[in-house]
Amino acid sequence: MVQVITCHLLLKIRLLQMNRKDLILFLLLASWPAGMLRYAFRGSQEVHYFILPELWDSLSWYSYHITHIVTYIFIFFAMWLYMTSNMRKDKDVINVFTGLFIVQILDLPHYLLLRQQSLYFIIFQGLIILLFSLKIPIEKWRNKKKNRHI
Repeated sequence: MVQVITCHLLLKIRLLQMNRKDLILFLLLASWPAGMLRYAFRGSQEVHYFILPELWDSLSWYSYHITHIVTYIFIFFAMWLYMTSNMRKDKDVINVFTGLFIVQILDLPHYLLLRQQSLYFIIFQGLIILLFSLKIPIEKWRNKKKNRHI
């Protein structure tokens, strides 16, 4: 019991030490994988959560809606933190948000034309998110290298 409380307190301390920008970037970057969790429940059995049989549906629909809600919560909370902070026009946050925006812009016509998402397209979306997120440490490394030579 003491170990559980200790781990819980250490986690709280670690989360409190995370600055606002890191939390914003984490929420934005975690929003896409959180939305992709729904693919783990494709073709699931019916779930009988409700009393009326007319409301019974497959677990894939529940997971679809829940993962979208979690994704939107992550994005809206990150944007709320960004808007209430003094970090106006932070390049890293705008960069990650641009990557998410591009993924969503590409996702809409793909879904409307094919009525489903292919694994290759999901991998392509992941690569876009990865490229935009890797741009942050690469830019910091370039700036650090550039400042050393000056």
